[in-house]
Amino acid sequence: MRLDFVQALRSIRARPAATIGLAAVVAIGIGLVTVMFALADPFLLKSLPYPNSDRIVVINAHVDRAKYDPWNPPPLSPSVDDLNAREDLFQAVAAHRNPGTVRFRLAGGDAVVYTAAVTGRFVEVLGLPPQSLEPGEGLLTHGGARRLSTEPLSERSLPKAGGGAVHVRGVLPPSFLFPTPRALFPYELLVPGDSRDARLGSASIIARLQRGVTPLAARDAIRGMTGKDSALNIEIETIDHHMTKSVRPLALGALLAGLLILLVSVANAANLVLARCVYRGREFATRAAIGASRLDIGRLVVIELALIAVIGALAALVLAQLSLVAAARLMPVEYQVLGAPGLTLRAIIFAAAMAGLVVAAGAAISLPAWRARTFGGTFVPSGRDASRIRIMRFALASGQTAVAMILLASAALLVRSQFNLVTQDTGYDGNVLVATASYDPAHLGIALREDMNATLHRLRRIPGVSSTAASGGGMLDRSIGAGGFSFQGQMVRAAVKQVTPGYFETVGSRVLAGRTLRAEDANFTGMVITESLAREFGEPAAIIGKRGGRNAEIVGVIRDEFFLALDRQPAGMMFTVMRDAERCTGNGCDNRINYVIRATGDSAGIEAQVRHAITSVNGNAIVTNVGSIDERLADSVRDRSFATMMLVLFAAAGTAVCAAGLLSVVGFAVTRRTREIAIRVAIGATPRAVLRTVVLEGVTAAICGIAAGLIINQWLSKGLQSLSYGVQPGDAATTAAGAALMIATAAIGVVIPARRALRLSPSDGLRVD
Repeated sequence: MRLDFVQALRSIRARPAATIGLAAVVAIGIGLVTVMFALADPFLLKSLPYPNSDRIVVINAHVDRAKYDPWNPPPLSPSVDDLNAREDLFQAVAAHRNPGTVRFRLAGGDAVVYTAAVTGRFVEVLGLPPQSLEPGEGLLTHGGARRLSTEPLSERSLPKAGGGAVHVRGVLPPSFLFPTPRALFPYELLVPGDSRDARLGSASIIARLQRGVTPLAARDAIRGMTGKDSALNIEIETIDHHMTKSVRPLALGALLAGLLILLVSVANAANLVLARCVYRGREFATRAAIGASRLDIGRLVVIELALIAVIGALAALVLAQLSLVAAARLMPVEYQVLGAPGLTLRAIIFAAAMAGLVVAAGAAISLPAWRARTFGGTFVPSGRDASRIRIMRFALASGQTAVAMILLASAALLVRSQFNLVTQDTGYDGNVLVATASYDPAHLGIALREDMNATLHRLRRIPGVSSTAASGGGMLDRSIGAGGFSFQGQMVRAAVKQVTPGYFETVGSRVLAGRTLRAEDANFTGMVITESLAREFGEPAAIIGKRGGRNAEIVGVIRDEFFLALDRQPAGMMFTVMRDAERCTGNGCDNRINYVIRATGDSAGIEAQVRHAITSVNGNAIVTNVGSIDERLADSVRDRSFATMMLVLFAAAGTAVCAAGLLSVVGFAVTRRTREIAIRVAIGATPRAVLRTVVLEGVTAAICGIAAGLIINQWLSKGLQSLSYGVQPGDAATTAAGAALMIATAAIGVVIPARRALRLSPSDGLRVD
């Protein structure tokens, strides 16, 4: 073994170019699949930091529109207290509400913290010691405590910017994970919420089941509490499924793409190993002549292959680490809820296993080459083994081309989907700036209206700003208030949005009929609806002046606008003039105001001035997001964009490896047939005949692989249905574009070594060997 190891090192050193090429192929394959394993591991294999997590469930409720009667709404749904009373089902039940914000006055400056209102048994449900929070108290997460102070914060009071303080009862352990599937907000402070107002459908409910109680049994029991004919549908899922369901399909798809890349690399590496073994026929014959057995030769091949695999695996780990650092920066934050991706011990073990797979595949495929018999001073495979070598070379070249074709066709589908997303008419002027501000829930009603008007006045005074307006609630964040109105004797469901006069002019809405809202349309006397809603009753111009709801007049119809997200088709919407928000306790109130600003020139340059204008009016206002409408639209489809980017990178890697494989196959044919080609040239063979002799095998393998890849892609592309937009999986034009690119790649891999064959002269044949 020691001598074989020394000889393997000499062999590698004697052929550095071939060794580097083979190690690079192995590194690309193992490195990329390791990256995908590291990205997918938290959502597929990593256990959540909850004791007995299989007994923790999330209880969801939504209204069944088929059973819902707007004129006869259902009774109140069960509250958290009602569910806690069912000790036969649950050990503990708790709820958490939409996040709020608080600004603390600290020695190092102000600090804004996202809060979540939780009911009394929240941490108990998650398996932590019970904590009872009183008004004015809170629990800090480990990350929040480190960000706010380097000193222990337990049993200390943190002063709030608007007066008062929050008494920190304790700091949660570093392993604490907030039970939300997407980390849209970095929750750092838990504050007490009212369990009496926390009901199914109005709050997020989590529960720990009693031993022996299944989620299905708990669901049926809760349905019995709501009534058989209730319009409220109850669904229960485990916390594991709740935390990973939104990302698991993408993680599985990414891991599958990585395995496909590894398959291409293994096929390419095996083909190169097979070529090396055949090329070293004279060396093997010499070893056999001086007493080496087939087992000795096979052991030498395996050791040499293992060394190359180790080199490739080490390079793969470096590549994986660099890729994971880049992925952590590019990856949407909601996909890092279970932790940022990293090169864990599990990922390293996985990479080592993939290196072993490369060694096993290379040794098995090259078996016919190194078990050949000695004849005439060289190794000559038997007729059966010679046929096997040709078949395996052809199959490997075709197989890797097929896999690359699948990746390329899938990437083409997502690229076209992304193009459809970004080029569609959104109904807005994308350069308009939007700033979302959250206010103290106790500062609503007339006080909030006064602050909003003062803020709009200050925004108009910023140089370059031509118009401003405001709207309530969310904007391009997948949230919007639901509602409806009565029209011609029927209840019409529509999303409801309250705006200030001038909103439509500021965001660039297009008026199809009538006019936009004015100050005299306040108190629900006038409303504007979107085109899709108007067409339910006829042409837009025909319904101007008609009345609906509480005798509100339809004064205008505008073009449909993408208000939820770029991949959510616009639904019917109605706009009314913003009214004073009623004063309420906070958890049930949406205290967000979106300020829209139209500016001349570069809007990015006034973002700091916009933030200052908002906080100068109300120092407690939290500006959570400032950016253009185009930026918000792009953020709304970050998951699609990230998936597209990853698949394009994988397709590029697979295509490059495939091209290298075809180049090696044809290059090997040129090398092995140098004497034959030179003799053919000497006796008058034409360049076309020489090309046909050299490239026939490579071209045939590429064509077969492309055809097989297209057939398989028609079936596999259905898995991309959720990520495709405006194009059907297996679309002919998109698939043809991917096939054309693959054909061009294959042509490059074949033509480069073929040109070398055309330059061979008869004297080259005399210098062979």
